[in-house]
Amino acid sequence: MYLLDYLPSQREFKRTIQSTERYKRICAVLQDPLPQAFFAFVTFVSQYFDSFLRKFQKREPMIHVLHTSMTSLLLKLMQKFLKEEKLIGSEKTEMTFKSITNFAKLDVSNSENRRPKKNIYIWTKTISVLKQSRF
Repeated sequence: MYLLDYLPSQREFKRTIQSTERYKRICAVLQDPLPQAFFAFVTFVSQYFDSFLRKFQKREPMIHVLHTSMTSLLLKLMQKFLKEEKLIGSEKTEMTFKSITNFAKLDVSNSENRRPKKNIYIWTKTISVLKQSRF
């Protein structure tokens, strides 16, 4: 990593950078496993947001697909944490406008609605960082 490996090997580092409070704060954050897990998770979910945002970077109006696209994005993200049958019901179809009302009422704090920890998929990198830090 640039700040932890490359920068300290530079000639002027000790005199100009190493002693600054800013550098010390940044290094402390980078060495803490929780922010590393957070960055890994953000990297993982960014793939979903990237495809969502690309869809709307056009010259023509796209408002007619906004609701469906936002619903699909939310469903893809929530499927990583919540039981699929709680999100889309017994029929394996895409979430419809009618089921959005039910989805808004879904209690995510209720463990009956959440996937077991071993079935939560948040990217291998995120999981490895969390395991190394014993979270």
